[in-house]
Amino acid sequence: TISINYKKPEKWRKLITAVNQAGATLDLGHKTDAALCAWMKSYAARRKVRLDTSVAKYMLSVCSNDLNLLRGELEKLCAYKGPESWVTREDIDQICTKTVDASVFALARQVLAGEAGQALQTLDGLLYLKVHAVQILSILAGNYIDLYRAKAAMEAELRPAQIAEDFGYAKNVRFKL
Repeated sequence: TISINYKKPEKWRKLITAVNQAGATLDLGHKTDAALCAWMKSYAARRKVRLDTSVAKYMLSVCSNDLNLLRGELEKLCAYKGPESWVTREDIDQICTKTVDASVFALARQVLAGEAGQALQTLDGLLYLKVHAVQILSILAGNYIDLYRAKAAMEAELRPAQIAEDFGYAKNVRFKL
């Protein structure tokens, strides 16, 4: 997968021109979560496996919204479940590969809930993937920093857009504030 900056296409001008001349240009952009859930449900249905919308949303939160990754994970789930069955959250937890972010947040929830055994298993999985402690800390701290900035903006009676601009948030992550 290649991401092309269409605002600065000098590097890709010959390719873009050739594709345009062939009449084969198609810019799909990113799919919304709702569109991804619908795609996941239809993908599973073609394999005669049922997938509820809430379970599809859970799978997105655990696995990310990368189509290649989702397709592979759905293939595993469908092969595991077999025809005429329902996919559950437990199946996703058992079969699917979780993103580092999802695993770190699961670890935080388990620690706060006092589930030491599960927390140690999650931590063991992260260490097995060679995720450094600094990366785990930065994932957790980054979200608390966003919350702190949002709270400070509310107390200062500033709009989230102003805080996002002041701290240099990219447009695709301003929703955090």
